[in-house]
Amino acid sequence: MSTNCGIGSKRGRRVRQKLAGGRLPQLQLPGGRNRVIDTARLAGQLLGATGRFFIRGGKLFELQALDGQVKLEHVKAAKFVSAIEEVARVVRWDESQKRAVPTIFTSAAAGLVLESSEFAKAIPEIRCITRCPVLIERDGRLVQVAAFDRASGILAGGVRAADLGLDEARSLLRELLTDFHFVSQSDRSRAFAALLSPALTFGGLLGAYRAPAIVVEANESQTGKGFFVRLIAAVYRDVPAAVTQKKGGVGGLEEDFDSRILEGRSFINFDNMRGRFDSPKLESFLTEDTYSARVPYAGSIQIDPRRTIVLLTSNRAELTPDLANRANTVRLLKQPIGYAFASYAEGGLPQHVHAHQPQFLGAVFATIREWHAAGKLASKGIDHDFRGWAGALNWIVMNILNEAPLMAGHREAQRRMATPDLNWLRDVANAVESSGRVGQWLRANQVVDAIQGNSSIEIPGLRHGDIEDPCIRDNVFRAVGLRLSKCLGDASKSEVDGFIVERRTTTDREDGYRERTEYRFEYSTAPKSARSDPEGAPRRKTS
Repeated sequence: MSTNCGIGSKRGRRVRQKLAGGRLPQLQLPGGRNRVIDTARLAGQLLGATGRFFIRGGKLFELQALDGQVKLEHVKAAKFVSAIEEVARVVRWDESQKRAVPTIFTSAAAGLVLESSEFAKAIPEIRCITRCPVLIERDGRLVQVAAFDRASGILAGGVRAADLGLDEARSLLRELLTDFHFVSQSDRSRAFAALLSPALTFGGLLGAYRAPAIVVEANESQTGKGFFVRLIAAVYRDVPAAVTQKKGGVGGLEEDFDSRILEGRSFINFDNMRGRFDSPKLESFLTEDTYSARVPYAGSIQIDPRRTIVLLTSNRAELTPDLANRANTVRLLKQPIGYAFASYAEGGLPQHVHAHQPQFLGAVFATIREWHAAGKLASKGIDHDFRGWAGALNWIVMNILNEAPLMAGHREAQRRMATPDLNWLRDVANAVESSGRVGQWLRANQVVDAIQGNSSIEIPGLRHGDIEDPCIRDNVFRAVGLRLSKCLGDASKSEVDGFIVERRTTTDREDGYRERTEYRFEYSTAPKSARSDPEGAPRRKTS
């Protein structure tokens, strides 16, 4: 990745010329007539001229490349000493000899320089690192940044995105989603929003508005949620930095998150979260203008969080209400056995996107250009805590991509993710479907029969012992009935992720006219075997 940042001053140009000619310039330590700010200013110019050093959060970082991934590394005093020796001959003033003599840059002097405002002003500030061009607004026009742009602080790699017409852009974006089955058409719209949000975020095109976290949730394992987040990043020539759950709470997870933030990673994925996920730090990151990222053994650094995409994948994570409200939730269903996935000359969809990444990025940019040309319009009255983002993306998906409204059913999904009982009810509905009993009226014992073969679903009333024991089984039946009743509350029916769960009370004449409660699980949308393509078009294969 070429930075091409440079230094604008005449002195900076002279520094570059000396470095190019192999003659290291002289840098004098503070002392005597040489002030700290004098040393700091020249040190900043020397390091800035290399194109490898940047200021972020007021601190010095070095750009590094490892295994094809570009990242930032915080430069502390000890590393600064060795870095400065690559670009300067360090001297000190010897009063007895009345001349400058060679020396080493002391750690004490390094600490003074690193904290100097003159040092920070001499080095370019970096706000965003991407492996692909970024679309920014300048003088009312959209332009691509494909190197280091000092005015915006964006360091972008890759080749320019293709210039596409809107029809071709729509076709390519739809092709990206062809193998996914969504709970609803609005989930499909939110998937389009997930594809477009990084470009809007990296370029700051939403102004003061923030984009929510992209939460991808599946009804079963191996549904494709990880594949989907990798696909989003692939459009931007990137790979998500994974943050994985550890035993003992979220402390270690948050430390990993801070490390990825300090590295400047554009996509950070909380991978396959399970159980209760409660992270006030992440909630703060998604809403505040600055974020305090902890540096091991060195305090913390204030980072601008507004150019980072946060993703989270889960089968059955329980989110806090605050985190659920900060999410753009995309719900996926597993494709039926035997489903034929699209194939291409390059192989599968990931290989196809990799081979044609500038075209797919061009499709994103063409869509955003159309929105910008229309005056950056936004729908009014959209029900989401991130109203600015939701208004803009709803207008885009409905008026440019001709898709369903963005937020239909989203509040219900957020409420369910933050409610353990409703999460459990969704798992029960999926188990009932797997047992082939959708549409049937079931008593509690029949619901137990449907879920007991699934070890990942909690069976209320069964803490230990054998469910085949009559006493234990009766307790389980009662506990499951109470849990189902609690899930529905006072309502006779409830909708949860593509299912309508209905309750009725009947009289059992064969059991002394005893009242029985029964439950029926019905599809609220097309069953999983149906195509999720709203146009119903047959699959297009390329060989």
